[in-house]
Amino acid sequence: MQHAIVLALLGEACLLAGRADEGAAAATRALALAQERGQRGDATAALFVLAEATAQGARESGDAEHHYLTAIALSSELGMRPLLARAHLGIGRLYLRTGARDQAEDHLLTATREFIVMDMPLWLRQATAMLSELGGRLIVDRGQPILYDYLRRFLGQGEAIRVVLDTPAERPHVDSEAHRQHVDLMLRSHGLSITAIQ
Repeated sequence: MQHAIVLALLGEACLLAGRADEGAAAATRALALAQERGQRGDATAALFVLAEATAQGARESGDAEHHYLTAIALSSELGMRPLLARAHLGIGRLYLRTGARDQAEDHLLTATREFIVMDMPLWLRQATAMLSELGGRLIVDRGQPILYDYLRRFLGQGEAIRVVLDTPAERPHVDSEAHRQHVDLMLRSHGLSITAIQ
């Protein structure tokens, strides 16, 4: 029996029930057990739950950031894409809460792209809800027409985010050259960027 993963799942269930301290304790036990047995995938899952618990609880955000970044590195290395995307979503949420908007955008856009590719609409809805806190206009690189069509259909009318293609006619006005460079960087790295509606 995979005891470590069962403990990690128990920790996640505790989080869903609003019991962050119990979730953290279960994830800590799961992590220790997985590391003792050399179960890297289970250790990665436990790190993710520990990050979520730490971010939910009244703990220092630096601990949550460390756990998320470690879970991101390991899940990427092990090819655990759903967990990788959820860890990007979690750390994006953490950065948004602490006011680190550029880091939040980077991680939330990564999560968004992964959820689209893996066809995970529940999680995509959460990622776009977090993105809407950064701005109301989701810009899609003009070389990504399929992504643009998908997001237009997914988000539809009446959503908090308006999806636009990065064309001269639709390109939003940005208030500074530094902001324009940031938008261009996000478009190059993710095919997406988020900005306020002007």
